[in-house]
Amino acid sequence: GGYHGKSTLLRALAGGVHDRPPGDGREYCVAVPSAVSVRAEDGRPVSGLDISPFLSRLPGPGVNTARFSTREASGSTSQAAAVMEALEAGTECLLVDEDVSAANFMSRDGRMRALIQDESITPLLYRVNGLYDELGVSTVVVVGSVGDWLDVPHRVLCTDRYVAVDLTQKARSVSETFSYGHVQYAGRGVVHRLLWNEAGSSRAPRTRAVRNAGAFGRPALTEDRRRIVLSPSRAGAANQDADAGVIDMGRCE
Repeated sequence: GGYHGKSTLLRALAGGVHDRPPGDGREYCVAVPSAVSVRAEDGRPVSGLDISPFLSRLPGPGVNTARFSTREASGSTSQAAAVMEALEAGTECLLVDEDVSAANFMSRDGRMRALIQDESITPLLYRVNGLYDELGVSTVVVVGSVGDWLDVPHRVLCTDRYVAVDLTQKARSVSETFSYGHVQYAGRGVVHRLLWNEAGSSRAPRTRAVRNAGAFGRPALTEDRRRIVLSPSRAGAANQDADAGVIDMGRCE
């Protein structure tokens, strides 16, 4: 519900990248140093960034989402850019608040999928498990109105009068009642299966990202040599690697 502390908790996690002195009141709210908040920013510029994992195409002549540039991004393109920039910078945790996100970037319900089948946007809802399993990147999402998110999490916390309560098992029961054991998107096949029959509520990622010390010098690689993220707009003129700017998230389905 509203005014129970969801967004406040997320902001506290965002601030948890900094050390706090004892007695500050926030010293027990800790996040990994690379955690970053991502949100929609209508009107922001984007230069030479690959947002194709979320937007396969956009209208207009010569628009290439694999090397997307604009002086005035929309809500969905700006948030896709924010996620890809965070991955490029080496984040291990994305912090997302429904209240400041683009609705069509976050999720898409069954009725809209049935009405608009040729949709170019793959919402974040259908990417979060792939990001975790393949790249080792966790996503903390604050939601209060879209129940589709109950189909994908490893852990569900409810804030009730500013107290966090674990509702993972209840959320799984709700998901079993309203879903069919898998999530399918726009006729493209099953994008991920739900974890109802697996022991526990979480699992370790199959691969972890191996990042170079010079994060913007060469593309970061996973253990099985799949390319993650490096945009040529941030690689620097000295980087002549043929793989620069390529984002292979095909297995994040």
